[in-house]
Amino acid sequence: MDNILEEVKKLQLARGLTDSQIADRLGYHQRENWNKIKCGRAPANEIFQMRVMRAFPELADLFTRMSRDRELASTPIDYSGLSFPLSAKKRGGLKSL
Repeated sequence: MDNILEEVKKLQLARGLTDSQIADRLGYHQRENWNKIKCGRAPANEIFQMRVMRAFPELADLFTRMSRDRELASTPIDYSGLSFPLSAKKRGGLKSL
């Protein structure tokens, strides 16, 4: 989620938005809630991500790619269904088999 927070900070600087404006767009009633997340005193959790996606739809594609990459990285690869031709075994190319 840290990448999400960094992207929101970059967007804030690029557009010249104040903390109050960002808090309003994210749906926070108090600017302090945004400041706590921005400074790391409160977690940038899934609720924060949903608020960001609603407030800044242009970042939604980035979040989708980040979550897809995270899922792919954590998916174990199953090699049990693979088979190798006998000729490779004969040549000594696959000594571990």
